[in-house]
Amino acid sequence: MPSIVQELWQLIVLRFCTGVFLGGMTPSIHVLIRRYAPNGMESCTFSYSHCALFLGGMVGSMGMGVVASYFGLPMIFIFSAVFLLINQTVARKIVADAAVLKE
Repeated sequence: MPSIVQELWQLIVLRFCTGVFLGGMTPSIHVLIRRYAPNGMESCTFSYSHCALFLGGMVGSMGMGVVASYFGLPMIFIFSAVFLLINQTVARKIVADAAVLKE
């Protein structure tokens, strides 16, 4: 299975794009938290969000290390894609349910 990145500079560019994406996504997440959090619980919800972000970074790194050791490095990308699709589906459902409850 050939990789998308053939040289180091391509990896650097893709990592830069990932950083730009995350930098743009974080304010959007804050807006969603502020919009859908119960009144008076915004700070607690922000705290949960930030803790989940860092916990996900730690658990994701360790989990993908296990995946790489058992199944090989290419499977990291497949597992990541599956987890992202599951996350997108769950997040859309949660936001849609919260929008219905907020109205």
